[in-house]
Amino acid sequence: MESGSTAASEEARSLRECELYVQKHNIQALLKDSIVQLCTARPERPMAFLREYFERLEKEEAKQIQNLQKAGTRTDSREDEISPPPPNPVVKGRRRRGAISAEVYTEEDAASYVRKVIPKDYKTMAALAKAIEKNVLFSHLDDNERSDIFDAMFSVSFIAGETVIQQGDEGDNFYVIDQGETDVYVNNEWATSVGEGGSFGELALIYGTPRAATVKAKTNVKLWGIDRDSYRRILMEDPKWEFPRKNLVLGKTLGEGEFGKVVKATAFHLKGRAGYTTVAVKMLKENASPSELRDLLSEFNVLKQVNHPHVIKLYGACSQDGPLLLIVEYAKYGSLRGFLRESRKVGPGYLGSGGSRNSSSLDHPDERALTMGDLISFAWQISQGMQYLAEMKLVHRDLAARNILVAEGRKMKISDFGLSRDVYEEDPYVKRSQGRIPVKWMAIESLFDHIYTTQSDVWSFGVLLWEIVTLGGNPYPGIPPERLFNLLKTGHRMERPDNCSEEMYRLMLQCWKQEPDKRPVFADISKDLEKMMVKRRDYLDLAASTPSDSLIYDDGLSEEETPLVDCNNAPLPRALPSTWIENKLYGRISHAFTRF
Repeated sequence: MESGSTAASEEARSLRECELYVQKHNIQALLKDSIVQLCTARPERPMAFLREYFERLEKEEAKQIQNLQKAGTRTDSREDEISPPPPNPVVKGRRRRGAISAEVYTEEDAASYVRKVIPKDYKTMAALAKAIEKNVLFSHLDDNERSDIFDAMFSVSFIAGETVIQQGDEGDNFYVIDQGETDVYVNNEWATSVGEGGSFGELALIYGTPRAATVKAKTNVKLWGIDRDSYRRILMEDPKWEFPRKNLVLGKTLGEGEFGKVVKATAFHLKGRAGYTTVAVKMLKENASPSELRDLLSEFNVLKQVNHPHVIKLYGACSQDGPLLLIVEYAKYGSLRGFLRESRKVGPGYLGSGGSRNSSSLDHPDERALTMGDLISFAWQISQGMQYLAEMKLVHRDLAARNILVAEGRKMKISDFGLSRDVYEEDPYVKRSQGRIPVKWMAIESLFDHIYTTQSDVWSFGVLLWEIVTLGGNPYPGIPPERLFNLLKTGHRMERPDNCSEEMYRLMLQCWKQEPDKRPVFADISKDLEKMMVKRRDYLDLAASTPSDSLIYDDGLSEEETPLVDCNNAPLPRALPSTWIENKLYGRISHAFTRF
């Protein structure tokens, strides 16, 4: 009996050693890449092909190690270590909107922090939990972190007319309204009212910024507050996502909007990755409002939940020494919209059902002319990612080519989850605010009733298909929003582009069905697109997609309007069988390795 137990123990130990070896050397990914390379190239001599493939990988790895060693020896005499990059300069605190605190929190500080416990009875804790249950700042916390936050929160009351916070003052506390109502004033002018369950002071909590507005008690109010020090130190207890700001070197700007921007950066020693890694970093600008901060935090919370090859990957975040930074994987070719528009300069790539245009002048295979198969593959990859999000009960709400990133190997990555919500079909999210919204990509129920579900994402996917087919065209050119609303409600839709097949267009029309439950689900959309890839037919004739005026759809209004058609009677697409290399074939072949 004892020998049997010993043998079992030895077997378990041996298995664990194997698992650790596979994880350490990333064997699973290596096997997957090898199989995908073989299935893509289909060489007559697989062994010779793999030998050349591994030799190339080995040379690249040796070159990378050599570069890292050179980087390490420049500033440190120790041969086996690489020095981290110098810390980013800390901006001194300023008494104006958008200034950040120069205060630095370290893991040592967090370790020495004495947790604050303000006694509360069960009834008080229940009321507090209800007051903050829908606040995005707390939605990502686990039970232990939330309990610590609750313990640290204090109660404070104000009588009607009393000032709670004053614009321009240094801010250090965040408040949630338990009872009553407050008025918000910006530059002494009334801006809005905030009632029970509402909150204010987010920017102070994250950044330590001066108050951007004055808040006064409209009625007698009871508030729950928490100081910035407690909130941030409690978060430091979970090292899973926190990344040292000193190990991040920010580079050039990749893209920016009114309130935020994304920059290319280099991260030193990301979790599970030795040495330097090229990443993208998302951040807010100094003029960002609490609404933009909530969107960035919402994106952070969503990305922590997801893990899929066609969804942008979160590597970590910097939240302790200054502005909140989200660190995500770097997509070499930027947005799909820009990638498609750039392809117009190369020229039509699809001239037959099985071939591709000769593009020997291009240095990299990713930069060759697009083929029919490429465009359908792009759509299929995105549908796979959206199917995953639907299964996770996540609604994107802003699906468009501008929010799809193109990584190396022409891999599609769904990104920009600032508007995303955890939404169940039986309880659709209703957007009540009147912020800037992507009208031309929105479903009818979203435009008229502010209802967002997975099926409203399906509508947006139909518009995204149209963008792909037209190589980055702008939907509904020449049609002002006020006229678009009425046209959509009466059943009119965009006409089929000249270079689009009937079958692809039929799929678009299904996505634009007026009744959400009559639209296909993403699983069926994915199967339809798979079948199109396998059939090798001219679904898209890219010879018609030359960069001519007829296909470069303008953002501005014009006298000539896009023809619209009635799609209320278009048939639903059929569910089709599933077969494709990376996600399907590899899954079958690698079944024996899943225990690792």
